Amino acid sequence: MNYNREDLKSVYLCSYCEGLLYTDSSEPPRDVCFNQTCELWPKELTSIVDASAENEPQIYQELKEMEAVLESEIGQWDHGELARLTYRARKELITIAIDQGVMPSLDFWFAIGELLLLINKRPPSGVITDIERFKALLEVTRKWSFHHRNLEDLRTKRYYIGRTEAELRVFWIKYASAIRENQKSLGLMSIGDLGDAEDPFTYSFLEDTVVADADPGTTTDLSEWFDTLWQMSLQMRYAFRSHARTLHQYDYKPNPVDMSVLAGWHLKMIETNDTGVWSFDDLGNLHEHISQYSCGRRSASDFLNHYVDHTELVPVVVRTPDGLIMDRLTIIYFLIYLHGCLMPTDDIGPSIDEPILNKIRSRLGPRFKDWLRKEIHNHGYNGPDEAVTIRAQGQTFEYDILALSEDARCIMLADAKYRDMAPSSFTGANLIRQELLGKGGLRDEACRQQLRLEFFQKNVDSFTQYLAPKRPWEEYDVRSYLITKHIPLAHQFRDTRMMLAAEFLRTELS
Repeated sequence: MNYNREDLKSVYLCSYCEGLLYTDSSEPPRDVCFNQTCELWPKELTSIVDASAENEPQIYQELKEMEAVLESEIGQWDHGELARLTYRARKELITIAIDQGVMPSLDFWFAIGELLLLINKRPPSGVITDIERFKALLEVTRKWSFHHRNLEDLRTKRYYIGRTEAELRVFWIKYASAIRENQKSLGLMSIGDLGDAEDPFTYSFLEDTVVADADPGTTTDLSEWFDTLWQMSLQMRYAFRSHARTLHQYDYKPNPVDMSVLAGWHLKMIETNDTGVWSFDDLGNLHEHISQYSCGRRSASDFLNHYVDHTELVPVVVRTPDGLIMDRLTIIYFLIYLHGCLMPTDDIGPSIDEPILNKIRSRLGPRFKDWLRKEIHNHGYNGPDEAVTIRAQGQTFEYDILALSEDARCIMLADAKYRDMAPSSFTGANLIRQELLGKGGLRDEACRQQLRLEFFQKNVDSFTQYLAPKRPWEEYDVRSYLITKHIPLAHQFRDTRMMLAAEFLRTELS
């Protein structure tokens, strides 16, 4: 995997072959590695389930049969009633997301999106309107959608299924537990998780104040108000980009004209929260507006095909024989999401490096460092109140945190990184390549911090004015840290420890 395992230590990486560790459901859980030449290869397995259609045709056949059952059931429904019930089910989840700050029941969220797409692909012409039958249809759709995503997880090696002589065994990426904590911190959890004793929004005290409040009723630039809702946009993007299937279904690539139309529709409904069916006469001259503001490059038909009638993009507004179903809450929710998305002129893959998030991160990074620095000082350490740059022997290094405690006879050198993991990283193929070895990944950052430590050790006198030691330098225990927002994939690089911020504060300052 192109790193030296003698330098890098991790409970999530194989110490024999540098690959990812997986764990099973035994008690206690057992670490395994799916490199067949590795010491940790699970020798009891007779084969591995291959997720390809060629080797596992039955899996794909079962999915096709489930889809056929769904299409048959959908075809028997009254078109307008099925569209309304599905739309209202999504609005209920949106209401929870806005009120509670969490995006719950992702299984049902994705199932609703799949059902709306199936309705667009083959509009029903039946007569069924029964609510209990709808609940049963939604549950079947949920299972079908879940199996698709589960199969994708198997293909991307988020987990393995192994065959023994007696049974099938499932092995998940060991780092999955850390990823789950990251997801919870973004509000991707069930409502039941809200009852946990600990607040999942670990850094809300930093994040809630990073953007100045803006009143949508008074600001002249609505983007300023959307900026204040960046956490919700980030939450949605993590959810939608959790799988290639859902990424494709919510990859609208909006432009400002699209957003102006949706914002205009939202304003038309500003006085009611009800879900209504709107005719085109109620919505004004859509073609004229789009043609004017796109300079003729986009038409009303283009817009409707994209956000209403598409068979691969989940519809934001839903068509029925009587008109378009929409409500202000749903439209504003999608506008928040679209505000954080790329415009068509950008050619960037499914990463988290997007304009609004880059802007927010550039503000949060310094606040994260300031907070850690103050916490360290509050525990009896002294040092600069800001990052310092040291030059000596033709070299220059910047130190986020320099701190000395006379009581503990300890010097801390720390680099702090407020960084989110890209959703695309959570696969067996990408986790090491992107999060550990990629540009700006954990190894690069830890290596730079290790160089800072070595520079300090060779040039201690250059640090006297910042640390003011009362003892000879050699009497202090010098510690080097890379402190991260989330649980790091590795915990040590040579003499530099890599730690979650909360763990650092709990264990290193006591």
